[in-house]
Order: sequence, then C-alpha cells, then structure tokens
Amino acid sequence: MTTKLIGEPARFVDAGALHAFVEGVEPLPRDDLLDSTLLGQLAATKVADRMREFTQWYEKYFSVLGQVGWRLDAFRLEPHKISTRTFTVEGIVRAVLAPRLTAGELELLDTTMDLLLSLPSDDPRRVVFDGQGGSPHAINLQVGLRTAACAWTVAVVLTTRETILDPLGQRLRRRSLDGDVLTLVQQSTLNEEVYATVRESVIEKLGDRRRELILRLEEA
Repeated sequence: MTTKLIGEPARFVDAGALHAFVEGVEPLPRDDLLDSTLLGQLAATKVADRMREFTQWYEKYFSVLGQVGWRLDAFRLEPHKISTRTFTVEGIVRAVLAPRLTAGELELLDTTMDLLLSLPSDDPRRVVFDGQGGSPHAINLQVGLRTAACAWTVAVVLTTRETILDPLGQRLRRRSLDGDVLTLVQQSTLNEEVYATVRESVIEKLGDRRRELILRLEEA
C-alpha cells in the first residue's frame, strides 16, 4: 500500500481506527503507522473480544505496538464525564484532542471525521470502520492525527442499551449508557530504526488484510 500524494495531508480508515496525516508526513512513515496499528488491532482481536473484553484487548494491542518500536505514554482507559443529555463519539474525540492540537491540525481532524461521516453507510470505508469499531450495543474505536513530531490518538469505549448504527456520528443518550464512557489519549512516536527491522515481517503477516482494512478516504 503506497500513497500517491507525497507529503500531502491524507486520511485513512484502518480497521476500527481513523487516521489523519498532516502535510509533510511522507508515505513510508505513513504506511508504517497504518500497518503497525492494524497489526496491533488484529493481534488483540485474536486474544480478546474487542467490545466485551476491552481491557485485555488494549493490553495486547499496546504490547504489540511496543514490540515493533512504538514509544507510548499512556495505557489506561479513564472515565470521561458526559455532562449533556446526548452526545456523539465524534464530539468526545474533538473535546479530548482540541487542547493538544494547533488550529490547523484540529481542522484536519474535523474534516477527516466529517469526510467519513459524509459517506453512505454501505461505502466500503464505512463498512470497515463501523464494523470493526462498533457492534450493536458497544463501541471501541480510535481516532488519531499524525503530526510532523508525533502521533496523537484518542480511544473511546462504551456500551449502551441503544442500537448503534454509526459508532462515530450517532447521537447517543447518556441515560442509556451501561457504565462510564472510557477514553484514553496517547502521544506516541515510532522508532523507525527499530521498525525497519520488522517492517517486511509486519507486511507479510498482514497479507491481504492491508488491502481490505486500510482504505484511503480521499479519492485516489
């Protein structure tokens, strides 16, 4: 998987994660992030149910990322206070990341989420993201932005008695939640020298799933 616009802003669905890349991030580190985080998701799903066993799921996910060269600064999901009667996961992501991003980075994050949500529900990119990041009554997804210096990622986990059709954009009722909304915000960097030693192995392990689960939002 090689991107065509070298150094241009880019947006990708990556299984149950949504990633945006600022202008200047080259294709190789872009693909390394997408491949390694996909590997982590797939490995975690092999050992734990993504929606029901999310604590174990994230333990495995972070373990795999650490093994391939990611330096991570947070590992614990924390309760996120919902103060309104209704909310969206999109709104939570924005609220968590807004204080940490520049105005231009926040605009890129917003347009990335808007672009995904503008797609019809049967678009392959929505099918992948909604299916991997949500289930009829639970959500476990990530939204991230790769700047020139690091990667910012927010994970959002929740369960609800409502039926979920759109994990990112659906307006949910606070009173229908089963327990707290949990979030994790992480600032991370990839040691490219370490990752270079495992890059081909990661690509080989992913096989056709790179093509099936990593999908560019912009028209190629």
